[in-house]
Amino acid sequence: MHILAIDTSSAAGSAALFIDGKPLVILNGDEEETYSSRLFRWLEEIRNDSNTGFYSLDAVAVTAGPGSFTGLRIGVAAAKGISLSTPCRLIGFSTLEAMAYSVIEKSDILCPVLSAGRGEVYTAVFQVDGQVLGTLVEEHVAKPRDISLTDLPGAPLLFGNGLPLFRKHFEGKSEKLRFSDTHPVLAPTLAKLTELNLKSKEVRRSGQLSMNYIRLSDAERRAGC
Repeated sequence: MHILAIDTSSAAGSAALFIDGKPLVILNGDEEETYSSRLFRWLEEIRNDSNTGFYSLDAVAVTAGPGSFTGLRIGVAAAKGISLSTPCRLIGFSTLEAMAYSVIEKSDILCPVLSAGRGEVYTAVFQVDGQVLGTLVEEHVAKPRDISLTDLPGAPLLFGNGLPLFRKHFEGKSEKLRFSDTHPVLAPTLAKLTELNLKSKEVRRSGQLSMNYIRLSDAERRAGC
């Protein structure tokens, strides 16, 4: 099974090609370069490393949000283009769920913290049940000082690229909280989730995949949408 995975939800991002559960190529980082050039350079490199290009793909997986508005648009557009020009399927994943699945072995309660700009973060709270996530707090965007974590069970793990910026706002909320400033590389997780669920999940067609911004863009706010 050939799976291409693309994540452009954060500043670093990643792309990967997995074949039968094993990584052929994993690319990430280089935040100084914009996604409009970086992602397509990555895809060219992945295509060149594959003997059959993208025509052997079974699926292309992509983060559909929340995250960087521009990054998400570029990533989803690239994924849709590949799925429309090849026989492969297109599957979109929640960025926050992918973050949680990336560290699913580290805690029974997971709270991804993704930088959202404007002094805010995207976040949610997930409970681990084996290898499955249940939602305790739905995905939302908020200022860290307004996020309540006092009633969560167990010892929640907070992690992600939004945590280093706002850790001081979380540290006093509960003595049970644990912290990790690292942000997981998501493309390998997307590929693994796709391979595990491709046969059992209802696969979206490319035209049905929409992005989950959670909040309005600056342009929409100025337009009064």
